[in-house]
Amino acid sequence: MGPFEEEIAKYLPKYLSEESYTDLIAYLKVYPGNIQNNPHYCLPFDDHSILQGDGIDDMVIPLKHEESYEACTLPCLLISNSCDMVIDHKRNILKSIVYTPIIRISDLSASLLRRGKNEESIQAIIDDIRNNRISNIFYLPGIEGMEASFVYLDQLYNTNINSVDRDHLKTSRIFSLNQNAFYVFLFKLSVHFSRMQENIDRGQNSEPIYSV
Repeated sequence: MGPFEEEIAKYLPKYLSEESYTDLIAYLKVYPGNIQNNPHYCLPFDDHSILQGDGIDDMVIPLKHEESYEACTLPCLLISNSCDMVIDHKRNILKSIVYTPIIRISDLSASLLRRGKNEESIQAIIDDIRNNRISNIFYLPGIEGMEASFVYLDQLYNTNINSVDRDHLKTSRIFSLNQNAFYVFLFKLSVHFSRMQENIDRGQNSEPIYSV
């Protein structure tokens, strides 16, 4: 095992089969240069369960219209972890599903062009998105029925856990992330929401406030 494998092994899930583990290592060694040439999606494991990172059609998004809001439906990526979206679990406190809209790269390009960006600048932005270089963005390669797209990890919505109809997932689910793409997705979530090395000493020269 080389230095890369030894270091990355500290952060890989332990439940993977040997084949899945080897495939993930190989994928990460050349990432992101292999994004366009590798599958990122897989068939759902269960037609009646939703998973973190699933793409779901027709999720409700409130859009501001003049002085009020109106509901529209858009394809969205599920951010909540898989366990928290299981409806059969008994809970004392109600869970919600957190999700974010899926945005087509072509729509972003058109928006940037309207805002006065030149073609070279737009292409540079798109390249950064496709290579997952932007911390608050996760790239979604195109598949049949979905153009190349992305999501903002800081533009989030939530809804009741029962609002996704589990009986119609065969038609409403656009994709599930495969193991490789799911690992990159978790990495992007971790970098965006929980940077352990934020370079701020919160104990230095600060006045404590005690609980009452």
